[in-house]
Amino acid sequence: MCVVLGPASYGIADRFGLRRLPLLPLAVLAPDNPASSNAAIAPAGRGHFMPRNLAFACENPPAWKLDSSHGRSVVRERPGRRRKLVILERLCEPCVWPDGQRSIMKIGIVGCGMVGSASAFALVMRGVGREIVLVDLNTARAEAEANDLYHAVPFANPLTVRAGGYADLAGARVVVIAAGVAQKPGDTRLQLLQRNAAVLAEVIPSILDHAPDAVLLVVSNPVDILTHLAAKFAAPRGVPAQRVLGSGTMLDTARFRALLGRHFGVDPHHVHAYVIGEHGDSEVLTWSQASIAGMNLDEFSKVQGPGLTTQDKRQIDENVRRAAYKIIAGKGATYYGIGSAVARLVDVLLHDQRAILTASCRIEKVTGLSGVTLSLPHLVGGRGAMTTMPLPLDADEQKGLLHSAAVIREAVESV
Repeated sequence: MCVVLGPASYGIADRFGLRRLPLLPLAVLAPDNPASSNAAIAPAGRGHFMPRNLAFACENPPAWKLDSSHGRSVVRERPGRRRKLVILERLCEPCVWPDGQRSIMKIGIVGCGMVGSASAFALVMRGVGREIVLVDLNTARAEAEANDLYHAVPFANPLTVRAGGYADLAGARVVVIAAGVAQKPGDTRLQLLQRNAAVLAEVIPSILDHAPDAVLLVVSNPVDILTHLAAKFAAPRGVPAQRVLGSGTMLDTARFRALLGRHFGVDPHHVHAYVIGEHGDSEVLTWSQASIAGMNLDEFSKVQGPGLTTQDKRQIDENVRRAAYKIIAGKGATYYGIGSAVARLVDVLLHDQRAILTASCRIEKVTGLSGVTLSLPHLVGGRGAMTTMPLPLDADEQKGLLHSAAVIREAVESV
Protein backbone atom coordinates (compact mmCIF):
# COMPACT_ATOMS: atom_id res chain seq x y z
CA MET A 1 0.00 0.00 0.00
CA CYS A 2 1.32 3.45 -0.91
CA VAL A 3 0.33 6.59 0.93
CA VAL A 4 -0.33 9.89 -0.82
CA LEU A 5 0.34 13.07 1.14
CA GLY A 6 -1.46 16.37 0.94
CA PRO A 7 -4.64 17.88 -0.53
CA ALA A 8 -2.86 18.78 -3.77
CA SER A 9 -2.50 15.07 -4.49
CA TYR A 10 -6.06 14.02 -3.68
CA GLY A 11 -7.10 13.70 -7.31
CA ILE A 12 -4.05 11.60 -8.10
CA ALA A 13 -4.61 9.48 -5.02
CA ASP A 14 -8.16 8.66 -6.08
CA ARG A 15 -6.97 7.86 -9.59
CA PHE A 16 -4.66 5.17 -8.26
CA GLY A 17 -6.95 4.01 -5.45
CA LEU A 18 -4.52 5.09 -2.74
CA ARG A 19 -5.06 6.38 0.78
CA ARG A 20 -5.12 10.16 1.25
CA LEU A 21 -3.30 11.85 4.14
CA PRO A 22 -3.60 15.65 4.68
CA LEU A 23 0.06 16.30 5.52
CA LEU A 24 2.12 17.87 2.74
CA PRO A 25 1.16 18.94 -0.80
CA LEU A 26 3.17 16.17 -2.45
CA ALA A 27 2.48 13.83 -5.34
CA VAL A 28 1.73 10.14 -5.68
CA LEU A 29 4.82 8.14 -4.82
CA ALA A 30 5.60 4.91 -6.64
CA PRO A 31 8.84 2.93 -6.59
CA ASP A 32 10.62 1.79 -9.73
CA ASN A 33 10.50 -1.75 -8.37
CA PRO A 34 9.02 -3.51 -5.32
CA ALA A 35 12.35 -3.43 -3.50
CA SER A 36 12.96 0.29 -3.89
CA SER A 37 11.33 3.46 -2.63
CA ASN A 38 13.38 5.76 -4.84
CA ALA A 39 10.91 7.08 -7.39
CA ALA A 40 7.96 9.41 -7.61
CA ILE A 41 5.02 10.30 -9.80
CA ALA A 42 5.14 14.07 -9.98
CA PRO A 43 2.33 16.55 -10.65
CA ALA A 44 1.57 17.49 -14.23
CA GLY A 45 3.72 20.32 -15.49
CA ARG A 46 6.27 20.47 -18.31
CA GLY A 47 9.22 18.92 -16.53
CA HIS A 48 8.63 20.77 -13.27
CA PHE A 49 8.96 18.85 -10.03
CA MET A 50 8.83 19.81 -6.38
CA PRO A 51 12.29 20.62 -5.02
CA ARG A 52 11.64 19.67 -1.41
CA ASN A 53 12.44 16.25 -0.05
CA LEU A 54 9.66 13.71 -0.50
CA ALA A 55 8.35 11.87 2.54
CA PHE A 56 6.26 8.77 2.10
CA ALA A 57 5.44 5.25 3.24
CA CYS A 58 5.13 2.30 0.93
CA GLU A 59 4.49 -1.42 1.37
CA ASN A 60 4.22 -3.98 -1.43
CA PRO A 61 3.62 -1.36 -4.14
CA PRO A 62 1.94 -2.41 -7.38
CA ALA A 63 3.88 -2.23 -10.64
CA TRP A 64 2.01 0.74 -12.10
CA LYS A 65 2.28 1.78 -15.70
CA LEU A 66 0.69 4.56 -17.72
CA ASP A 67 -0.81 4.41 -21.15
CA SER A 68 1.53 6.23 -23.53
CA SER A 69 -1.20 8.71 -24.33
CA HIS A 70 -1.60 9.60 -20.65
CA GLY A 71 1.93 10.40 -19.58
CA ARG A 72 5.67 10.08 -20.18
CA SER A 73 8.68 8.97 -18.16
CA VAL A 74 12.04 10.70 -17.83
CA VAL A 75 15.11 9.94 -15.75
CA ARG A 76 16.97 12.86 -14.19
CA GLU A 77 20.14 12.91 -12.15
CA ARG A 78 20.17 14.75 -8.85
CA PRO A 79 23.05 14.90 -6.37
CA GLY A 80 23.17 11.55 -4.59
CA ARG A 81 19.88 10.41 -6.10
CA ARG A 82 18.46 8.87 -9.22
CA ARG A 83 14.70 9.19 -9.58
CA LYS A 84 12.27 8.13 -12.22
CA LEU A 85 9.97 11.08 -12.72
CA VAL A 86 6.63 10.15 -14.30
CA ILE A 87 4.98 13.37 -15.42
CA LEU A 88 1.24 13.09 -15.79
CA GLU A 89 0.11 15.27 -18.66
CA ARG A 90 -3.52 14.15 -18.67
CA LEU A 91 -4.87 13.26 -15.25
CA CYS A 92 -8.40 13.20 -16.61
CA GLU A 93 -7.88 9.70 -18.04
CA PRO A 94 -7.80 6.59 -15.83
CA CYS A 95 -4.51 4.81 -15.27
CA VAL A 96 -3.95 1.34 -16.70
CA TRP A 97 -3.04 -1.47 -14.36
CA PRO A 98 -0.59 -4.26 -15.23
CA ASP A 99 -3.45 -6.69 -15.85
CA GLY A 100 -5.07 -4.27 -18.26
CA GLN A 101 -7.96 -3.42 -15.95
CA ARG A 102 -8.92 0.11 -15.11
CA SER A 103 -8.64 1.84 -11.78
CA ILE A 104 -10.09 0.07 -8.74
CA MET A 105 -12.10 3.23 -8.01
CA LYS A 106 -14.74 2.23 -10.56
CA ILE A 107 -18.36 1.84 -9.42
CA GLY A 108 -21.23 0.27 -11.33
CA ILE A 109 -24.91 1.01 -10.77
CA VAL A 110 -27.46 -1.32 -12.33
CA GLY A 111 -30.89 0.30 -12.46
CA CYS A 112 -31.32 4.01 -13.20
CA GLY A 113 -34.60 4.66 -11.46
CA MET A 114 -34.91 7.18 -8.66
CA VAL A 115 -32.86 5.15 -6.17
CA GLY A 116 -30.07 4.31 -8.62
CA SER A 117 -29.85 7.89 -9.86
CA ALA A 118 -29.98 9.36 -6.36
CA SER A 119 -27.20 6.98 -5.33
CA ALA A 120 -25.08 8.16 -8.24
CA PHE A 121 -25.77 11.79 -7.35
CA ALA A 122 -24.74 11.17 -3.74
CA LEU A 123 -21.52 9.51 -4.94
CA VAL A 124 -20.74 12.54 -7.10
CA MET A 125 -21.46 15.00 -4.29
CA ARG A 126 -19.32 13.05 -1.80
CA GLY A 127 -16.55 12.47 -4.33
CA VAL A 128 -16.64 8.69 -3.96
CA GLY A 129 -14.75 6.81 -6.67
CA ARG A 130 -13.34 8.03 -9.95
CA GLU A 131 -15.71 6.48 -12.47
CA ILE A 132 -19.42 5.64 -12.25
CA VAL A 133 -21.04 3.46 -14.90
CA LEU A 134 -24.85 3.43 -15.16
CA VAL A 135 -26.51 0.34 -16.63
CA ASP A 136 -30.21 0.06 -17.42
CA LEU A 137 -32.44 -1.79 -19.86
CA ASN A 138 -33.74 1.63 -20.82
CA THR A 139 -30.53 2.85 -22.42
CA ALA A 140 -31.99 6.28 -23.19
CA ARG A 141 -32.76 6.76 -19.49
CA ALA A 142 -29.24 5.66 -18.54
CA GLU A 143 -27.67 8.08 -21.05
CA ALA A 144 -29.85 10.94 -19.85
CA GLU A 145 -29.10 10.31 -16.18
CA ALA A 146 -25.36 9.98 -16.88
CA ASN A 147 -25.26 13.27 -18.79
CA ASP A 148 -27.28 15.11 -16.15
CA LEU A 149 -25.06 13.78 -13.36
CA TYR A 150 -21.85 14.54 -15.23
CA HIS A 151 -22.93 18.15 -15.60
CA ALA A 152 -22.87 18.37 -11.79
CA VAL A 153 -19.21 17.31 -11.65
CA PRO A 154 -17.77 20.85 -12.09
CA PHE A 155 -19.67 21.87 -8.96
CA ALA A 156 -18.67 18.80 -6.95
CA ASN A 157 -15.74 16.40 -7.32
CA PRO A 158 -13.63 15.25 -10.27
CA LEU A 159 -14.92 11.95 -11.57
CA THR A 160 -16.49 10.46 -14.67
CA VAL A 161 -20.13 9.42 -15.06
CA ARG A 162 -21.20 7.49 -18.14
CA ALA A 163 -23.82 5.03 -19.34
CA GLY A 164 -22.86 1.58 -20.53
CA GLY A 165 -23.76 -2.09 -20.70
CA TYR A 166 -22.80 -4.96 -18.46
CA ALA A 167 -19.49 -5.31 -20.29
CA ASP A 168 -18.60 -1.79 -19.14
CA LEU A 169 -18.66 -2.99 -15.53
CA ALA A 170 -15.36 -4.82 -16.07
CA GLY A 171 -12.89 -3.84 -13.35
CA ALA A 172 -15.54 -2.34 -11.04
CA ARG A 173 -14.81 -2.76 -7.33
CA VAL A 174 -18.44 -2.30 -6.27
CA VAL A 175 -21.66 -2.80 -8.23
CA VAL A 176 -24.84 -1.30 -6.78
CA ILE A 177 -28.00 -3.21 -7.71
CA ALA A 178 -30.98 -0.88 -7.79
CA ALA A 179 -32.87 -2.71 -10.54
CA GLY A 180 -36.39 -3.90 -9.97
CA VAL A 181 -39.98 -2.85 -9.61
CA ALA A 182 -40.55 0.22 -7.47
CA GLN A 183 -42.67 0.06 -4.32
CA LYS A 184 -46.17 1.44 -4.84
CA PRO A 185 -48.42 3.13 -2.28
CA GLY A 186 -49.97 0.44 -0.08
CA ASP A 187 -47.34 -2.17 -0.95
CA THR A 188 -45.31 -3.83 1.77
CA ARG A 189 -41.68 -4.65 0.99
CA LEU A 190 -42.44 -8.34 1.13
CA GLN A 191 -45.09 -7.99 -1.58
CA LEU A 192 -42.34 -6.89 -3.96
CA LEU A 193 -40.51 -10.20 -3.59
CA GLN A 194 -41.90 -12.26 -6.45
CA ARG A 195 -41.54 -9.45 -8.97
CA ASN A 196 -38.01 -8.45 -8.05
CA ALA A 197 -36.60 -11.94 -7.51
CA ALA A 198 -37.03 -12.68 -11.22
CA VAL A 199 -35.18 -9.46 -12.11
CA LEU A 200 -32.32 -10.37 -9.79
CA ALA A 201 -31.94 -13.84 -11.30
CA GLU A 202 -31.01 -12.17 -14.60
CA VAL A 203 -28.96 -9.29 -13.23
CA ILE A 204 -26.50 -11.15 -10.96
CA PRO A 205 -25.03 -13.49 -13.60
CA SER A 206 -24.78 -10.62 -16.07
CA ILE A 207 -22.76 -8.57 -13.60
CA LEU A 208 -20.45 -11.42 -12.61
CA ASP A 209 -19.75 -12.29 -16.25
CA HIS A 210 -17.81 -9.02 -16.47
CA ALA A 211 -17.01 -8.02 -12.87
CA PRO A 212 -16.37 -11.33 -11.08
CA ASP A 213 -14.41 -9.72 -8.23
CA ALA A 214 -16.86 -6.92 -7.43
CA VAL A 215 -18.63 -6.51 -4.12
CA LEU A 216 -22.36 -6.67 -4.83
CA LEU A 217 -24.51 -4.11 -3.02
CA VAL A 218 -28.26 -4.75 -3.24
CA VAL A 219 -30.59 -1.80 -2.73
CA SER A 220 -33.81 -3.08 -4.34
CA ASN A 221 -36.63 -3.99 -1.95
CA PRO A 222 -37.37 -6.17 -0.10
CA VAL A 223 -33.65 -5.75 0.42
CA ASP A 224 -32.93 -8.50 2.96
CA ILE A 225 -34.64 -11.21 0.95
CA LEU A 226 -33.17 -10.02 -2.35
CA THR A 227 -29.72 -9.86 -0.77
CA HIS A 228 -30.17 -13.48 0.33
CA LEU A 229 -31.22 -14.46 -3.18
CA ALA A 230 -28.37 -12.46 -4.74
CA ALA A 231 -25.88 -14.40 -2.62
CA LYS A 232 -27.56 -17.63 -3.73
CA PHE A 233 -27.33 -16.65 -7.41
CA ALA A 234 -23.69 -15.54 -6.97
CA ALA A 235 -22.51 -18.62 -5.05
CA PRO A 236 -22.06 -20.83 -8.15
CA ARG A 237 -19.55 -18.23 -9.40
CA GLY A 238 -17.46 -18.64 -6.24
CA VAL A 239 -18.65 -15.41 -4.60
CA PRO A 240 -18.77 -15.74 -0.79
CA ALA A 241 -21.91 -14.53 0.96
CA GLN A 242 -19.89 -11.88 2.84
CA ARG A 243 -19.19 -10.17 -0.48
CA VAL A 244 -22.91 -9.71 -1.16
CA LEU A 245 -24.36 -6.93 0.98
CA GLY A 246 -27.67 -5.15 1.20
CA SER A 247 -28.26 -1.59 2.34
CA GLY A 248 -30.28 -3.21 5.13
CA THR A 249 -31.26 -0.96 8.02
CA MET A 250 -28.58 1.67 7.44
CA LEU A 251 -31.26 4.21 6.57
CA ASP A 252 -33.49 3.12 9.46
CA THR A 253 -30.52 3.49 11.81
CA ALA A 254 -29.89 6.97 10.43
CA ARG A 255 -33.56 7.88 10.98
CA PHE A 256 -33.41 6.57 14.55
CA ARG A 257 -30.28 8.58 15.33
CA ALA A 258 -31.66 11.70 13.63
CA LEU A 259 -34.89 11.62 15.64
CA LEU A 260 -33.06 10.99 18.90
CA GLY A 261 -30.69 13.82 18.06
CA ARG A 262 -33.61 16.15 17.38
CA HIS A 263 -35.29 15.16 20.64
CA PHE A 264 -32.20 15.81 22.76
CA GLY A 265 -30.80 18.70 20.71
CA VAL A 266 -27.64 16.77 19.80
CA ASP A 267 -25.85 16.30 16.49
CA PRO A 268 -26.96 12.82 15.24
CA HIS A 269 -23.30 11.99 14.55
CA HIS A 270 -22.89 11.73 18.32
CA VAL A 271 -25.91 9.48 18.85
CA HIS A 272 -25.14 5.76 18.94
CA ALA A 273 -28.18 3.58 18.26
CA TYR A 274 -29.02 0.75 15.90
CA VAL A 275 -32.04 -0.58 14.07
CA ILE A 276 -31.61 -4.29 13.36
CA GLY A 277 -33.44 -7.19 11.76
CA GLU A 278 -35.55 -6.78 8.63
CA HIS A 279 -35.57 -3.51 6.73
CA GLY A 280 -39.32 -3.31 7.06
CA ASP A 281 -42.25 -3.77 9.38
CA SER A 282 -40.57 -6.21 11.78
CA GLU A 283 -37.38 -4.21 12.35
CA VAL A 284 -36.17 -3.73 15.92
CA LEU A 285 -35.11 -0.42 17.46
CA THR A 286 -32.47 -1.23 20.09
CA TRP A 287 -33.44 1.24 22.79
CA SER A 288 -31.46 -0.67 25.42
CA GLN A 289 -28.22 -0.06 23.49
CA ALA A 290 -28.79 3.59 22.53
CA SER A 291 -26.30 6.02 24.01
CA ILE A 292 -25.02 9.58 23.80
CA ALA A 293 -21.63 10.59 25.22
CA GLY A 294 -21.22 7.10 26.69
CA MET A 295 -24.45 7.37 28.70
CA ASN A 296 -27.70 5.53 28.10
CA LEU A 297 -30.65 7.73 27.19
CA ASP A 298 -32.09 7.89 30.71
CA GLU A 299 -28.75 9.01 32.11
CA PHE A 300 -28.22 11.52 29.33
CA SER A 301 -31.69 13.03 29.75
CA LYS A 302 -30.71 13.98 33.32
CA VAL A 303 -27.79 15.99 31.96
CA GLN A 304 -29.35 17.32 28.77
CA GLY A 305 -33.14 17.34 28.84
CA PRO A 306 -35.87 16.82 27.96
CA GLY A 307 -36.68 13.41 29.36
CA LEU A 308 -37.72 10.51 27.17
CA THR A 309 -41.25 9.33 27.99
CA THR A 310 -43.00 6.17 26.84
CA GLN A 311 -45.04 8.31 24.45
CA ASP A 312 -41.85 9.87 23.06
CA LYS A 313 -40.44 6.41 22.39
CA ARG A 314 -43.66 5.28 20.75
CA GLN A 315 -43.67 8.32 18.47
CA ILE A 316 -40.03 7.88 17.46
CA ASP A 317 -40.61 4.17 16.80
CA GLU A 318 -43.56 5.02 14.59
CA ASN A 319 -41.63 7.68 12.68
CA VAL A 320 -38.73 5.30 12.05
CA ARG A 321 -40.75 2.16 11.25
CA ARG A 322 -43.37 3.87 9.08
CA ALA A 323 -41.17 6.55 7.51
CA ALA A 324 -41.05 4.97 4.04
CA TYR A 325 -44.82 4.53 3.86
CA LYS A 326 -45.42 8.18 4.76
CA ILE A 327 -42.88 9.43 2.22
CA ILE A 328 -44.23 7.19 -0.53
CA ALA A 329 -47.78 8.36 0.18
CA GLY A 330 -46.66 11.97 -0.18
CA LYS A 331 -44.21 11.86 -3.11
CA GLY A 332 -44.32 8.36 -4.58
CA ALA A 333 -40.86 7.08 -3.64
CA THR A 334 -37.94 7.42 -1.24
CA TYR A 335 -34.50 8.05 -2.72
CA TYR A 336 -32.45 10.84 -1.09
CA GLY A 337 -31.90 9.04 2.20
CA ILE A 338 -31.12 5.66 0.69
CA GLY A 339 -28.90 7.27 -1.94
CA SER A 340 -26.83 8.84 0.82
CA ALA A 341 -26.63 5.50 2.65
CA VAL A 342 -25.39 3.82 -0.53
CA ALA A 343 -22.70 6.48 -1.02
CA ARG A 344 -21.48 5.96 2.54
CA LEU A 345 -21.34 2.18 2.17
CA VAL A 346 -19.57 2.35 -1.20
CA ASP A 347 -17.01 4.75 0.28
CA VAL A 348 -16.33 2.26 3.09
CA LEU A 349 -15.92 -0.58 0.60
CA LEU A 350 -13.63 1.29 -1.80
CA HIS A 351 -11.31 2.55 0.92
CA ASP A 352 -11.46 -0.45 3.26
CA GLN A 353 -12.52 1.85 6.10
CA ARG A 354 -13.49 -0.91 8.56
CA ALA A 355 -16.68 0.87 9.63
CA ILE A 356 -19.46 -0.53 11.81
CA LEU A 357 -22.63 -0.45 9.70
CA THR A 358 -26.04 -2.10 9.88
CA ALA A 359 -25.78 -3.49 6.38
CA SER A 360 -27.63 -6.67 5.53
CA CYS A 361 -25.80 -9.94 4.89
CA ARG A 362 -26.14 -13.63 5.68
CA ILE A 363 -25.60 -14.26 9.37
CA GLU A 364 -23.43 -17.11 10.59
CA LYS A 365 -22.67 -18.31 14.13
CA VAL A 366 -25.35 -16.23 15.86
CA THR A 367 -27.84 -18.30 17.84
CA GLY A 368 -31.27 -18.36 16.21
CA LEU A 369 -30.12 -16.36 13.18
CA SER A 370 -27.71 -18.66 11.37
CA GLY A 371 -28.36 -18.77 7.64
CA VAL A 372 -30.73 -15.77 7.70
CA THR A 373 -29.92 -12.56 5.84
CA LEU A 374 -30.72 -9.50 7.94
CA SER A 375 -29.12 -6.45 9.51
CA LEU A 376 -26.88 -6.47 12.54
CA PRO A 377 -23.89 -4.23 13.18
CA HIS A 378 -21.11 -5.51 10.92
CA LEU A 379 -17.48 -4.57 10.57
CA VAL A 380 -17.35 -3.68 6.86
CA GLY A 381 -14.11 -3.50 4.88
CA GLY A 382 -12.92 -3.61 1.31
CA ARG A 383 -14.17 -7.15 0.64
CA GLY A 384 -17.53 -6.86 2.34
CA ALA A 385 -18.76 -7.91 5.78
CA MET A 386 -15.85 -9.03 7.91
CA THR A 387 -17.34 -9.60 11.37
CA THR A 388 -20.86 -9.62 12.82
CA MET A 389 -21.44 -7.90 16.15
CA PRO A 390 -24.17 -9.60 18.24
CA LEU A 391 -25.77 -7.05 20.55
CA PRO A 392 -26.64 -7.70 24.21
CA LEU A 393 -30.35 -7.05 23.74
CA ASP A 394 -33.04 -7.01 26.38
CA ALA A 395 -35.70 -9.73 26.34
CA ASP A 396 -38.24 -7.80 24.24
CA GLU A 397 -35.64 -6.79 21.66
CA GLN A 398 -34.30 -10.35 21.40
CA LYS A 399 -37.82 -11.65 20.90
CA GLY A 400 -38.43 -9.04 18.22
CA LEU A 401 -35.20 -9.94 16.41
CA LEU A 402 -36.07 -13.63 16.33
CA HIS A 403 -39.52 -12.74 14.99
CA SER A 404 -37.93 -10.56 12.30
CA ALA A 405 -35.65 -13.44 11.30
CA ALA A 406 -38.66 -15.76 11.09
CA VAL A 407 -40.45 -13.31 8.77
CA ILE A 408 -37.46 -13.19 6.42
CA ARG A 409 -36.90 -16.96 6.56
CA GLU A 410 -40.53 -17.64 5.68
CA ALA A 411 -40.44 -15.23 2.76
CA VAL A 412 -37.23 -16.77 1.36
CA GLU A 413 -38.70 -20.26 1.62
CA SER A 414 -41.76 -19.12 -0.33
CA VAL A 415 -39.71 -18.30 -3.42
